[in-house]
Amino acid sequence: MNTIIFILFIFFQFSSPTFSKENPRKLIYCLAKEEELFHKKKIQSPDSKLNFELFSLFSQTYPLDLSPQMFHQICSNLSQSPGRKLLFDFIKYDGNIFQFDNLTRNKERQLSMITELKNLWPGLFFRYVSLVQAEMKDPNCIKKKFPELNELFLTYQYVEEESSFDNFKSHLKKIEKFRSSLNQFMDLKKSCNQDSSRSSRGKKKQNSNPTGN
Repeated sequence: MNTIIFILFIFFQFSSPTFSKENPRKLIYCLAKEEELFHKKKIQSPDSKLNFELFSLFSQTYPLDLSPQMFHQICSNLSQSPGRKLLFDFIKYDGNIFQFDNLTRNKERQLSMITELKNLWPGLFFRYVSLVQAEMKDPNCIKKKFPELNELFLTYQYVEEESSFDNFKSHLKKIEKFRSSLNQFMDLKKSCNQDSSRSSRGKKKQNSNPTGN
């Protein structure tokens, strides 16, 4: 609850006219707006939990800001989760989504932060996939619908120390395929739950008639 209050405080701070004039593009402002939306509607979802984690990262540890183009692409439409777009666009554009300071010393620090984020990002991605999976009745639904993601899971799980961001990004087509399906998340969830229901009915029928007669 304290963190929610902190996020809302940040949001109202950034909503002031003075802040808007001096800082027209702020990633944490964008994430705070999405958090406020989740809070008002009392939404608990994979996107709300992802947003919470991203806000913590960029408000406390990595004070980076999006480039103007990426700010528009990620934050212009709150109906399509900015946090989710940030998660996938960071991968798609190899981390090249931030605004850089003109001062060399500051730019070097920003590049260092992006490198650190790249080390964190695969874990962040798979935590999000796990949250989506938890929404499904069938615990194996995501693996069934997207077998390539299972390969990514195994790669990350067993060779985590050797697995670099570049290796992770080499699976971009598989990641983008998963992203596309999330744009129709309710359809995906409905499909998974229907598959689960059919499977349950089949098992009940088999148990009631074990001889098959």
